[in-house]
Amino acid sequence: MKMPDIEMIKVIAEQLDMGMLCFYDNVNVELMSYTDPLKNIGYYDELFIDDIEKIEQTIFDSKEWIVQQPLP
Repeated sequence: MKMPDIEMIKVIAEQLDMGMLCFYDNVNVELMSYTDPLKNIGYYDELFIDDIEKIEQTIFDSKEWIVQQPLP
């Protein structure tokens, strides 16, 4: 597993501060994030649809994604 560098950690922290759900792909070193659909129903869904679909297609089939959620 590749650990994210300090710049990636800063981006993850910023995304979490904004209430985003973050998904870090530790194999391809890729970060995807989108608004929490349970808290923001219909809010910007069309902006994040590609990322949401990619994550949903791969997250349950592999162990390459690390999920980070904002604190309540």
